[in-house]
Amino acid sequence: MKHDVALWAGLTALFTNLAAIFAVDTIGSNNQAKILGVIGASLIVGATVYCKQRWDDAKKPDAVS
Repeated sequence: MKHDVALWAGLTALFTNLAAIFAVDTIGSNNQAKILGVIGASLIVGATVYCKQRWDDAKKPDAVS
């Protein structure tokens, strides 16, 4: 796979963000809107890290598309 570093960086950010927010959320009430918000925010963070890593890889001089 060409972009395995970007994929692992994105997945790590996704699950780390999910774990952190769910850990904080367990202190408060547990309703469905919060859970969907947490999942949405985590997907955005994971996708952003993935795109940033892909962008950095593409800027390297030895990058092959």
